[in-house]
Amino acid sequence: MTDDSTESTDCTESSEPQGTLAQAADPTLVLLLTLAQRLEQGQLVWLGTVLKTWTASAFPVGSLLALDSQGQCLGATAPGEELRLMQQALAAPDPSNLPRILETQWQNGQGETPGLPDTGHLILLLEPLKGEQDAKHIRQLAQCLARRLPATRRVLVASGQRELLPRSIPDLLEADRESLVHTLTPVCHMLLLGATQVSRQVGLLALNAGFAVTVCEPRESVARHWQEATLPLQQLPPDQLVALECQDHYCAILALASDPEVDDPGLVAAMNTPAFYVGALGCEQTHRQRKDRLYQMKIPSHWIGTIHAPIGFVIGSRTPAEHAIAILAQVVAERHRRLQRNSRL
Repeated sequence: MTDDSTESTDCTESSEPQGTLAQAADPTLVLLLTLAQRLEQGQLVWLGTVLKTWTASAFPVGSLLALDSQGQCLGATAPGEELRLMQQALAAPDPSNLPRILETQWQNGQGETPGLPDTGHLILLLEPLKGEQDAKHIRQLAQCLARRLPATRRVLVASGQRELLPRSIPDLLEADRESLVHTLTPVCHMLLLGATQVSRQVGLLALNAGFAVTVCEPRESVARHWQEATLPLQQLPPDQLVALECQDHYCAILALASDPEVDDPGLVAAMNTPAFYVGALGCEQTHRQRKDRLYQMKIPSHWIGTIHAPIGFVIGSRTPAEHAIAILAQVVAERHRRLQRNSRL
């Protein structure tokens, strides 16, 4: 597993996009492609970036939202206080046509949108986008995410100048009244080895936690019984699927088949990737046996030590659903620890 350090942002090269299974499930990428298409058609669009919000908001800091020129939502964003604030701003046009900081706060349950917490504070940056330069900027961001690369953009509020920085700052959002520096990152991709009941429960929870999820099941006798349409299944050998789809920091690879013929090849391949999380189901005895097999394959002990096994937090899990809760909690904790957003406002 490699270090998640500052890396070059070069998304205009002709290299093929990576992690194609995760792309269709990346809401930020889909939104950027929609914006680029509208801009290339000469339309005006509005881009909102969440700079500050309340705990447990559906749109955490760094989230992107967009409206068309009529104030209609673009993308799959659900109605909420963020969209209300943006639409309210559009109803009072700014003749300068420059980015604006939008802010609202409430207390004692006086928020205007149903379901808000008793007290809250929301700050957005609202940008009007139109023309070739803005289309190029948005298209470059989309190209980065399509190649599973982070991209850091800078916006100067006073002038509206936008640029893609040559070096990507890992998961940063830094903003004040004068500028925004924001790193967009690819959607986290979770690969589940084995089409099991635990995989199903983990996958469904992971979807709600913002992961793109793929199930790997090379055993035809097991794969034919998979009926969870929201969790796409691939029948490639695990090591091949890892090599094709999990070659960046934004991946979690979970061996849940409880079958060495499925789990072991996937784990060997996973340990040779920069994935932020690699884990395997099984008790302590099962993992000791697994380690013995991996040692026999000449896998370095420091690689084997990176496997989270037994997988998940210890909560006394017994059922597939309980195992899924313990597993996803650990994966999310690692996602925040390894890929944490550094926000300064």
